[in-house]
Amino acid sequence: MTYAFCVKTDDPALLILRKLYPVTLYDERYVKVIDEAGEATIYPADFFLPVSLPQEVTTKLAQIA
Repeated sequence: MTYAFCVKTDDPALLILRKLYPVTLYDERYVKVIDEAGEATIYPADFFLPVSLPQEVTTKLAQIA
């Protein structure tokens, strides 16, 4: 799974700045993440900064998600 940090939001109830979110789709214009409502929602790509995490970290995150 891919992850990204939220760096911009238009609704703090749905996206928390500096929080790491699981990404289910990422392209140049849009990102689909699981937001605070628990929904897979599409947001503008500039709301997120993709991060590369070691396999061990992504495995642990997947276990607790």
